[in-house]
Amino acid sequence: MNEMEHSNQELTPAIAILRVSSAKQGLQGDSPDDQLRAVESILPLRGDRLAKSFEWIESASIMAEIQPAWEAVEYCKKHPEIKRAYIKCIDRFTRGGAEEYLKLSRVLNDLGVFVIDVYGIASDKVVNTLQHLGKKYKWSEFRPSFKAEILEAEKAKDEFRDIMTRLTTGSVNRVRDGYKIGPSQYGYVNKRIETETGKKVYIRVPHPTESQLILRMFELDAEGKPAQEIVETINAMGFLSRKRYRRKKEGSHIVRGANIGGVPLSKKQLEIYLQNPIYCGVETHSHLAWIDEKTGIEHFEPRLFHGNPIASVELWNRVNRGKRMVVIGEDETVQLFKGKSLERFTRKSKRNPKWPYKGYLACHLCHHPLKASGPQSKSGKHVVIYHCALGHDYWGTNGAKLHETIEDLIHHLEFSDEFREQFRNIMLEEWEKRRDKVNVDSISYEKEVLRINEEQRTILDALRSVSLDAMRKAYEAQYAELETKKSMVMERRNHKETEGINVQVVIAYCNYWMEHLEELLIDKDKPLESARLFSLCFDEPPTVPELKDGTPKLSPLFKLNEAYKKDKTSICDPIRIRTGDLQDENLSSGQKHNCISTTTNFLFVISCRYYINLYHLCHKKYIQVASFGLQLPYGIIRKQNTIREAIVRNKLHGFLD
Repeated sequence: MNEMEHSNQELTPAIAILRVSSAKQGLQGDSPDDQLRAVESILPLRGDRLAKSFEWIESASIMAEIQPAWEAVEYCKKHPEIKRAYIKCIDRFTRGGAEEYLKLSRVLNDLGVFVIDVYGIASDKVVNTLQHLGKKYKWSEFRPSFKAEILEAEKAKDEFRDIMTRLTTGSVNRVRDGYKIGPSQYGYVNKRIETETGKKVYIRVPHPTESQLILRMFELDAEGKPAQEIVETINAMGFLSRKRYRRKKEGSHIVRGANIGGVPLSKKQLEIYLQNPIYCGVETHSHLAWIDEKTGIEHFEPRLFHGNPIASVELWNRVNRGKRMVVIGEDETVQLFKGKSLERFTRKSKRNPKWPYKGYLACHLCHHPLKASGPQSKSGKHVVIYHCALGHDYWGTNGAKLHETIEDLIHHLEFSDEFREQFRNIMLEEWEKRRDKVNVDSISYEKEVLRINEEQRTILDALRSVSLDAMRKAYEAQYAELETKKSMVMERRNHKETEGINVQVVIAYCNYWMEHLEELLIDKDKPLESARLFSLCFDEPPTVPELKDGTPKLSPLFKLNEAYKKDKTSICDPIRIRTGDLQDENLSSGQKHNCISTTTNFLFVISCRYYINLYHLCHKKYIQVASFGLQLPYGIIRKQNTIREAIVRNKLHGFLD
């Protein structure tokens, strides 16, 4: 507030009410200084002097009970000598319409204060219709300007409605077109662009440093790290929330000296960041909601925004683990689900772990997938039977014996030498990416250490010039706090630098699983997942006779060892009804076809799943590698959806070429 005292005591004291709706308006156009000059120009003409002026940067469209002009009312109560309150125009006093204007003006009138505007619409002139008779009644006195004041107040309200309609229409259309309005969220910055039609709009682009911290939050959570560990890691990398002004609850007036922000990450804030779909490119502004006038039902339609998201939709969905889900349609329509996922987006399964290979084996007569059931035998026990009767007589085989046959086959599966070499190259490529990520984290930690050192130097400089013990102790406490934080950051930096596993150890670990493939394909605790992986071993579903004879059509990078082949050859029936003559020309061409087939990618699925789970999906299980005596993390290889099929196809295609 500005207070201006005038020495001329012959003039009547008055006040001035000066208001702008925003700080921007206060700097451009109708500023408080312009309004004050206009008021001061008419004060001498009315024989008044300015006792005090009141300035506000606040909306005048709010209810009368919380209007900023009430502060002037309180001043008039304490100073009964005030008779006039000057304003430039009525819309600078209130935009709440006639009703709000009357509430404020009546309170001032009861105090003997009248509102006067520079334009001459509001006046304190009172007319008595019975003055010529020397009589005066309550009803005979009125102010001729009253009707004009009411009309002007309503015009101010209409103008406010028109302004807000234009602004809101533009904002809603911007949001629904995928553009940004308002301040940017943490991790993004607003970038101004010009559209093809010449409109100047804003889009979101990742912040050069903040976006890296947000992405690291998602990556660490996807790796299965606990929330507390993620918070400590991100804070050690230098995370601080953005600083901003604290504002009053009523309106948007800034509270001086009460800035907020600049605090480290908390578990609650981490959860908010991870659940916010803007980080995967989905806009959820309230302007995307609309109400159906016929039904009265509110609809909400999220959409993709223009710009570059920080995380992918797949990563966001994986981090939220079904509690929230984003589904992108072919036409880029967005569906956002919260709580329990809809059934059509939930993986369903009719499979039974008692007969896990149902649907993965083929009938040798009709080549349809085998069915399975568990009928009750005469002894009262349920026996698993794989069977088929589609277009032919019913036949079935004992499930327990078939499972033994499959496990025996699995124990004799091997990778080719050519694939092992290619796998080594792919593994080294992925390891290099992992090492680069470790280097980026180490650099972030180093920058945070340098920042803390700089703060400590500033504190030391301040200590040299401080003589008061209280201030010295405060600076020393700050320095000790920074020293503790620096120690924690340096410890994490050192740990990160040693996190890169020796490449030879990684190769040795990979070789272990290449030699012990049966441990990946046979899991008694998870038979359904084991059966699913087993089905990827073949170019086409094997039949029961093929499994028993050792003649299934395997994938091109997969083979049975020589011992198994010799064993099965020796037990084949002499007339070779099932296997045929190995020298037969047709069978030979079929074997050649199997060798060049590219319809399966099981081997690379295994290799990629191994590596990704080893580094990024580790479930904190450990297994002893016998040949090296090392305790290394073993990710759950069979975890579904850890490798996108497109990546697998691209990698495998390059190998087969």
